[in-house]
Amino acid sequence: MKTITFKCTLLSDLVFNLKTATEGNQQTLDYIPGSAVYGLVASKFYTEFIAQNGINIFHSGGVIFGDAHPLQSGQRTYRTPAWWYHKKGSGFNQGIYSPLYKAKDGEPQLKQCRGGYISIIENNKFTEFTPKKRFSIKSAYDSKMRRSEESKMYGYQALVKGTEWGFEMRYNDAFQSEARQIQEFLIGIKPIGKSKSAEYGLVNIEIGNFTTLPESSIKSEKDYCLLYADSRLAFFDSQGQPTFMPTPEQLGVSNGEILWNFSQIRTMQYAPFNGKRKTRDAERFCIEKGSVFYIKKNNGFSLNLQESGDYVGYFKSEGFGRLMVDPAFLNNDEEGTITLKYIETHQKQPELINSEKVTLSGQDSVVFDFLERENQIELQNEIVLKKVNEFVNKNLTKFRGEKFSSQWGTIRSIAAKSKDKQALEASLFYAGDQGNNNKVINAGYLVHGVAADKWKERGRIQVLTQFIKDINDGNVVLAVVNLASQMAKACRKEEQNG
Repeated sequence: MKTITFKCTLLSDLVFNLKTATEGNQQTLDYIPGSAVYGLVASKFYTEFIAQNGINIFHSGGVIFGDAHPLQSGQRTYRTPAWWYHKKGSGFNQGIYSPLYKAKDGEPQLKQCRGGYISIIENNKFTEFTPKKRFSIKSAYDSKMRRSEESKMYGYQALVKGTEWGFEMRYNDAFQSEARQIQEFLIGIKPIGKSKSAEYGLVNIEIGNFTTLPESSIKSEKDYCLLYADSRLAFFDSQGQPTFMPTPEQLGVSNGEILWNFSQIRTMQYAPFNGKRKTRDAERFCIEKGSVFYIKKNNGFSLNLQESGDYVGYFKSEGFGRLMVDPAFLNNDEEGTITLKYIETHQKQPELINSEKVTLSGQDSVVFDFLERENQIELQNEIVLKKVNEFVNKNLTKFRGEKFSSQWGTIRSIAAKSKDKQALEASLFYAGDQGNNNKVINAGYLVHGVAADKWKERGRIQVLTQFIKDINDGNVVLAVVNLASQMAKACRKEEQNG
């Protein structure tokens, strides 16, 4: 098959939801699926090409639109292989290992590498790369009321504008004329992805000139070969059911055996959206890119991938089924250690960045002022709860052996009725007024009667007084209510335990 390479520059953020669900935490794919370009081309040429060639060009794999992957310094990156492991608590700089590695006694447990990309550089070295993403919250617009629509707020995670991506279009010789038309159509500014009618999905496509890894030789002295999934893979069994366990023949292997205990397979499922019919198609069960098949070679072993352009399985036109044979980044030594060496970059790419700063309008300012106040209240509550816990842990021993649970309950009731700090202190500690017959009236709860005798002992009243003094005036009532509740529970538990 012949190949045309394209470079895609994001002119705006780009959204490709990872899951079909429309509710909950939405994440985006970290690549541009080939189905996006496939759909873009089909929207232009489907009727015309079908009339000329039947179903061949769009449904037979005669023209293939590959996934777009991040470009770093003009070079295509590759999804970190699931075949790679590193020691827990450390990164690539402490070594990379394959499933063939046998850990020595006392060594840390190995952890599988998942997500992210690698960029191969000269002298058998590589760097890691994570595409930038941005999370934004958007609201639907009510055109009649000219305001945000009720109960319709959405969270979008998107690939960040300004980043560069590379993809390939492969085609058979029979479709050279159509390939030229497609190439001319693709070059320029195009909309792809989700929410194209809003602020997302604008890209600039041009002929690309990025470098890729050279094709590996199928002839190897090892008694096995490794097949790396450079794209998603989809297979069906003999009963027409989707399967995650393809046969060797489905992978283009003759006289070979898949050893599943050494293979590293990751899976996903999703339902593609059909823009023509405005609905989703049947759910697809796929093997995720970055997966690796371990193929044991038997007598007469051969690989039959050249005729299909190294693509296997179904949905090839959308970029599914791309395999790489023994890529250099899977090479390992006799002990099972990956021979590729990690080079740490000076400036690590952040995976998720905040939304761009915007100037707030009047209504927005009211909302954000409210949120700021709520945040301050939450912070004050955290401070109060921290001081309450410190008081309970430090002073609970002062209240053992006495029936204090009911008294703390009374203190809670008094605090709940007090409008501010001054009123609370008066209700608890005020010495009282001189009444008739030298009788003290209006005295605080803790300085007269039975409670006064108990609270004068062991510095009990002093620790409560100091607690109230240390709390911000506006939070005293809340703090004492919480403290009294916690102390009542703790004292009751002490009394029950004897």
